Amino acid sequence: GKPFPKATIITCLTPLADGSVIGISHLRNLFRFDPKTRQVVARENFSWYAPAAHDQGPRDIFTHDGNYYLLLRKGIASFDPATGKIMTIAPSPVPIRNGGAVLGDRLFWVSKSHIWSLNLKDRELFLSPDKLSESKPARP
Repeated sequence: GKPFPKATIITCLTPLADGSVIGISHLRNLFRFDPKTRQVVARENFSWYAPAAHDQGPRDIFTHDGNYYLLLRKGIASFDPATGKIMTIAPSPVPIRNGGAVLGDRLFWVSKSHIWSLNLKDRELFLSPDKLSESKPARP
């Protein structure tokens, strides 16, 4: 079934430790799906903060040290599987457009041609030192 009655797109799925799966629908709704019962067992709308960051290829949900994080246009939020609640942990000074990679304690994302990251332990934000320039194809 559909996690949200009028859902037309689901952009991201991530497994939880308890065997359920969380996902994002319409860039604004987080849901929990129980594969055993094939039922959506919880729903939470986060449009009060921002839509999910989804430009090419979604990577909107991340895990690190047993915690779950959402990459949203306006910043990073955490998700508590026990309560189903979403909480803002770090606003972004720029719109988050894409990305999503965790390396060590840092969560990386992209805004235009800049790479940003957040230290998930101390919430320190980091901007890449230089804009990435376009590479030119080599001539034969």
